[in-house]
Amino acid sequence: MSKGKIKVGPVRCIFPVLAEPKGFNETDKPKYSIRVLIPKTDKTTVKAIYDNVTLTVNSMDWTQAVKQKVLKIAKDFQNADNDNAIIKDGDKINQRRLDEGGEVIDAYNGHYLLTAKNSYAPTIVGADTIPIAGIKIEGGDYVNLQLSNWCYSKPKPGTTWNLEAVQLVKKGEPFAIKTMFDEIEELDEDEEVPFNEIS
Repeated sequence: MSKGKIKVGPVRCIFPVLAEPKGFNETDKPKYSIRVLIPKTDKTTVKAIYDNVTLTVNSMDWTQAVKQKVLKIAKDFQNADNDNAIIKDGDKINQRRLDEGGEVIDAYNGHYLLTAKNSYAPTIVGADTIPIAGIKIEGGDYVNLQLSNWCYSKPKPGTTWNLEAVQLVKKGEPFAIKTMFDEIEELDEDEEVPFNEIS
């Protein structure tokens, strides 16, 4: 196993879990995590990410066949189900959601996604690089990330991003949440609320 450090950003984040570690189901080990959106037009960042994982994998004491296998899986971002890809294609994920009868996530359109996790709390700093306790980073904010790329050949080949530090670049517009509400007329203070009757 090996790791190679990289700085990614500024990028817009979505679904940050930085205040306390969480697991997505009962069997998951709670972790701190963040997902960021990389515009598909940002070829410089995508190239830096691919160069990082290529250098990391090539530094390993593995056979050439194993290295090629790890790199193939790591760079297979077209496969929306490939959890070991270093980035994922947001449009492909949305298409899969549609095919399964789900709703798309608008923010994913036109972006690659990068997810990083850590069992330990990452360092969080402001623009002045001084650690700030309790700083709140929310979905829609712009951040820089310091990551380690972990590559492994067993039990199956793959890579993952280890979240080391987050820098808040600037607050961003929060992502809109789709609601289930219908438009209603505003009621006067003396009007009764029209509750639904259960028969």
